[in-house]
Amino acid sequence: MVPDSNFFSIKGTNFEFHTTTNFNFGHNGGEMIMPVHDSINFGIEKLKNYFISNTNKKLVITGLLTCGEVNTLEFKNLGLARAQAVKRYFISKGLPILQLETKGGISHDWRTASAIVYGPLTFHFEKRETDLSLNSDLILIKEKINKEPLILFFKTNKSNRPINETLEGTRIFYIRRDSEIFEDIKFYMANVKNASVLIVGHGDSIGSKEYNMVLAQRRAEYTKNFLIKNGIEASRITTESKGSDEPFGSNRSAYERPLNRRSVITIK
Repeated sequence: MVPDSNFFSIKGTNFEFHTTTNFNFGHNGGEMIMPVHDSINFGIEKLKNYFISNTNKKLVITGLLTCGEVNTLEFKNLGLARAQAVKRYFISKGLPILQLETKGGISHDWRTASAIVYGPLTFHFEKRETDLSLNSDLILIKEKINKEPLILFFKTNKSNRPINETLEGTRIFYIRRDSEIFEDIKFYMANVKNASVLIVGHGDSIGSKEYNMVLAQRRAEYTKNFLIKNGIEASRITTESKGSDEPFGSNRSAYERPLNRRSVITIK
């Protein structure tokens, strides 16, 4: 049975909550329509208290792509994007991140109205893994970081002045405390004790190969120092330099060369 799409409903052992409102989304959209109704926030408070005494439980949030919707280029998995949006909201309300898991799915008969998709989500409880290394969210976080790593881009001949702009359609990430990618890195490192961060510095082809090797290493060290200042242990960070050996863009193009002056952060 497809749940009533006007209902935010969670039911499990010793827990049950229903309300006639829900998390709603725009058609083809992955961000929730705000504000969230107070009745949902009341249910979240009940859920938070439940998790305090049931640390062996987790809530699986499954976001749905409904009939008539399509993924846009912005989302690789629209259902999962919706589940993650709800998860972020739960976390902002104090729910423990390790007791939340997200999945994506498809529903062929979910009800929609006009440009709004009402509550394209399901919720259910599962037993939580005691071995955090097996936690599916942690696996997904590592895969996401390494597939689309955090990158700092630098000005010509600079190793301590990252830039924040868009170059030729490529987003230039500036590392910030509120960066979602950076928060994912911190969370993963905090919960996988044998994990380490790898920072690789790069340069363009202007100047000698030896000079760019040294400059790229300085860029990696700058990035390492930022991570240390923001709570990641120095002993868990490795840096190396590739100089100009692994360009991201063409060194022959003045428009693409800035993409080569960078440091790249991944998880080992």
